[in-house]
Amino acid sequence: MRRRQLAARQNSDALRAHALREMGSRSASWKSAARMRGDAREDHAQVER
Repeated sequence: MRRRQLAARQNSDALRAHALREMGSRSASWKSAARMRGDAREDHAQVER
């Protein structure tokens, strides 16, 4: 049982490192997407007002 937990922990660490690497390689597009989402949210708030 402990071996399975250790394997799961190593797997999660690998997944986290992979996700960070993916975000790093696409950081520019990721930031622009977040900025677009923020702009859309502000536009929506203006419409609600």
